[in-house]
Amino acid sequence: MRIGILVLLALCLVSTAWAEDLGSPVTGEAKTAFLTTWSEHLHSMRSLHMVFRQEKQLRVMRQPLVAQGELWLKGETLRYVLTNPTGEIELIVRLDKQTIKTYYTALNTLEVVDFQTTGAPPQALPF
Repeated sequence: MRIGILVLLALCLVSTAWAEDLGSPVTGEAKTAFLTTWSEHLHSMRSLHMVFRQEKQLRVMRQPLVAQGELWLKGETLRYVLTNPTGEIELIVRLDKQTIKTYYTALNTLEVVDFQTTGAPPQALPF
């Protein structure tokens, strides 16, 4: 499971990786070299903390959709916090070997998926 999460993070990083000299996306052999190096670093990594902000421009909307928050990975536990543009928490997800806990603040609802009773993690995670 941890490897799957790290692969997801790697894909996010690669999708935003830019060549310093040209300002163009990294592709081909440079992309492969980046992924290989990054994979080697991941094997020795004990924790990770990321602060992110993502904007999506849609033609049908006057203002971009904004997703922002923080992600922590320590050992086998992942914590993901999604906030709105004013900084209020909208969603908290905690994932470990036994459970996925998702807290929806607007609904004041906690959703818990226990892998011991369901047998395996779901194919698509909420984040």
